[in-house]
Amino acid sequence: MLVQEIDSEMSGAHTVFKHRLSIVYLTQHWMLTKNNFGGTPMRLDRVVWAYRHVMKRKLYFAITVAKRHSIVAFDNVGQRFQVQLNEQKVTDLLRELAGRASQAIYGYDQRVLNIWKNCGKDKTGFLAQARTIVTPEEVLRERSSSLPVSM
Repeated sequence: MLVQEIDSEMSGAHTVFKHRLSIVYLTQHWMLTKNNFGGTPMRLDRVVWAYRHVMKRKLYFAITVAKRHSIVAFDNVGQRFQVQLNEQKVTDLLRELAGRASQAIYGYDQRVLNIWKNCGKDKTGFLAQARTIVTPEEVLRERSSSLPVSM
């Protein structure tokens, strides 16, 4: 039944975000990814948190030689959705996702990550707990990390 619902939405109008080998399909009720290793479906009404992750590759821990942008999203059952896109497509996808899944928190915050980890396997109360410290109007930032490049 689930496959039929996804197939019917994919046969209709949907938005596509593509970068190299990664593709994200955004339908009325689903966000789906397809890459070399498979795919991940996520129901939009279950999305509770999404943010941009920027991985910087650095030479000698100082000179940035490359950046990789990706979107990371979580749903209320603990599923993680991550896909690498270019910077503009991540921005567009987050904007589109915020319009279709307005219940979620958008942006990275260490306090939100701590709540996510403290919820354990049962993520049903995550959004209510996170809303006590993050208001819908609060603008959160992206997550950034770096990786050294070996010579």
